[in-house]
Amino acid sequence: MPFPSYVPTVQVSAGGALVLESADQLELDVTFQASRGLTWQGTGMQFPNLGASADRSTAGGEVTWTLPATNVAGWLDLKSRSPIDVDGGERHTHSYTATIRILRGGKQAGAPVKIGPFVLPEGSGPVDLDTLIPAEGVQGQLISIPDQWSALVAEAQAAADGAADSAAAAEAAMVDSDEFIAGRINDPESATGVALTAQIGEVGSEAADAIGEYQWIYPQAIYVTTPSPRTLVGFIGADRGDGRSDVGVVVFDHLLRRAQRVVIGDAPTDDHNVPAIQQLPSGKLVLALASRGETNSNQMHVWATDESGDLATLGPRVTHNIGGSASYAQLHPDPTDPTRLFIMGRRWQNASPYDWYIARLTITDTGVSWGTIYSLLNSTVGRQPYITSVHSETDGVRLALTDNPSNGLNNVHYGSIDLETGDVHSPGKSISANVRTGAGLPLAFEDFDLAHTAGEGKELRTFAVRSGGQPAILCAAGNTGSTFASSAVYREVVRADSDDPGLHITGGTASVATPNIPAFDGSPLDLRIWIDVNTPAVSKGFIRKYVTAGNQAAWQFRTIASGALRFIWYPTGATTPNVTVDSSVVPNPDAIGYRVECDPSTGSGHLVRFYETLDGETWTQVGVDRTGAASSLFAGTAPIEIGGGTDAAQGIVSKVEIRVGGTLVASPDFRDATQWLDGATSGSTGIDAQGNEWTIGGAASIHGTGWQVADLGPSGAALNPSTPTYIGGLAYPVPSRGAVKYRSREASGVWQVEKVAAVAVALRPPGSRRLVRPVPVVGGGPFDVIVSDVDSYGGFSTFDSRLVGL
Repeated sequence: MPFPSYVPTVQVSAGGALVLESADQLELDVTFQASRGLTWQGTGMQFPNLGASADRSTAGGEVTWTLPATNVAGWLDLKSRSPIDVDGGERHTHSYTATIRILRGGKQAGAPVKIGPFVLPEGSGPVDLDTLIPAEGVQGQLISIPDQWSALVAEAQAAADGAADSAAAAEAAMVDSDEFIAGRINDPESATGVALTAQIGEVGSEAADAIGEYQWIYPQAIYVTTPSPRTLVGFIGADRGDGRSDVGVVVFDHLLRRAQRVVIGDAPTDDHNVPAIQQLPSGKLVLALASRGETNSNQMHVWATDESGDLATLGPRVTHNIGGSASYAQLHPDPTDPTRLFIMGRRWQNASPYDWYIARLTITDTGVSWGTIYSLLNSTVGRQPYITSVHSETDGVRLALTDNPSNGLNNVHYGSIDLETGDVHSPGKSISANVRTGAGLPLAFEDFDLAHTAGEGKELRTFAVRSGGQPAILCAAGNTGSTFASSAVYREVVRADSDDPGLHITGGTASVATPNIPAFDGSPLDLRIWIDVNTPAVSKGFIRKYVTAGNQAAWQFRTIASGALRFIWYPTGATTPNVTVDSSVVPNPDAIGYRVECDPSTGSGHLVRFYETLDGETWTQVGVDRTGAASSLFAGTAPIEIGGGTDAAQGIVSKVEIRVGGTLVASPDFRDATQWLDGATSGSTGIDAQGNEWTIGGAASIHGTGWQVADLGPSGAALNPSTPTYIGGLAYPVPSRGAVKYRSREASGVWQVEKVAAVAVALRPPGSRRLVRPVPVVGGGPFDVIVSDVDSYGGFSTFDSRLVGL
């Protein structure tokens, strides 16, 4: 849209680097979205969206827009009408996000590309979207730098043309435009010229000859801003031919848009031999590696840089005997001392069972020193404990504790460590242990809360722990043995801790219903509902089996305006005649549950008794027995509803029990995490202990407690049939962003990484490479996760892979 002359603007263009000149030229559709609406204070003119609608470039050309600058005084927030002080804390009134659709012949080629959020300071134009990169100094936003990227592309094209002997060869040397899209340049295929390879092989978000580890190295990838914005990833390369591999750090330099392998040493070829990498507040980088398979496997290796954080300043390797064969390394900052880190890992003390240890490292200018090593988690002979950990701003370190999937054990436990005090915690458990003093250590699996059991005959593999929000674990459960991958289902296990657990009914038309089955018909009938009602003395419905259409009314249990309890039944299914019985007195206003027993034909007539409970366990009769002429309960086809109609009793329902002839036939428990997921709303279902499926309708929702389990779909094939538990993998961003998670899986031969409940962010076609092992980039940055892009995988010592940032 055109903007008034009094609004300072900046020109923005796109096309140069994203549209690579090739035999089939590309077009761009670009849409800008502003982070908020604004009002110009001087005129009162409102701008609900300062962005721009889609414009399309010509084939192979650029396209230009004019947008309001983001650091100009004179704007009010559209909603609050508060002035925005760009000279104070905010610095910018808004930011932009650009969505770019890349088209070939009018049809979309590849997934849309999102750039941003970014800011447009006054006087900065024209700004080329192709050059926007993250940088320090603008509140973590994006700024523009000289067009090095486009220059590199132009140089690469010129090199390819110059190396070709003919026009046909020149065309073959062009980088395929699909590979170029989204700034993700793969290693050029064999048809690409050598000169072109030399120019662009180091550019982009991929690094060759590098694979990551599944979930027992932490952090495996971090984002740092000093001395420049970079994503650093621990890696191990393929076998060099002597049974050993390069080990080191892949550096994704976001300023230069280059990926570089920095080799710090070597190790036996084993994809578990990946270094952990962490940064101290001083800027020093610390790397830790447990080199499995070495002759002296008791050694842990640690390196540190100087305060610049430049890997070129990496000091000599410091080794330490940890008292047993070492596997894995996890590094967590010590909040009480900026020169110290906690290190965790697994060890095998020869004849002893495996354990996990914890110690503190002190990093100074003169070297690395170890504190006392404590055994954190002990196990029995034959078990191989694994700990997946993540740093949490609220809990210190969160832990998921499980066993080697191949051992057939199928539990995952949860705990946390307050690194400031050293105390170990677990929900519902009383643990007296401290990692700073060693008191109460070691612990056993059983000391920690059991979060999930995969089930009999199943194996369980754990992938990630969420760093923020309620504790959550990503895992997979499948059959034992060779069919694990073909049967594995990804799962998320989330801890819910509502202050008021249960079914919250907030609207009169709310209901939770289950279809009728023969077991619901008969007598005597015993109905029990545990409910904290909002307003006791009103006419509201508790439970009913009642449909007027087709004369399918059976019975209703409710309250009336006086506060008394009422039970009505309809012997013929029609609404008249009916038998209406009320309690002789009003129940206690502090009651938390109500019950009715109805025997319509005792032999001498009908008998109805009402009850209440004040403690949830003991039932006390309300008033006296109510008797009358013998009758019968209509069977019919109506569903059983909790609430229902237009006047459902509003409040919090804990559970309901229905007995027919003394047999419990239904028992939905809305606090049971195995029946109901936290946050379930209208349309969601739960299954009670008798197998009845209940569906929520209307204004009702579940506020859960305990561990909730949700399936995230099948994992698909394994990387190699000989390693069936090595499936794609799952990851949370770190720090976590709500429910966002990444899932790697195979479906119909296609390997892809996707945001769960969203679209795929990267995929490989059938018969091509496999995108697996997403690991989070701790600290944010342009990448959420790093993924191993595997060409071949014969096992943990035979592989060919690269690392990809997504």
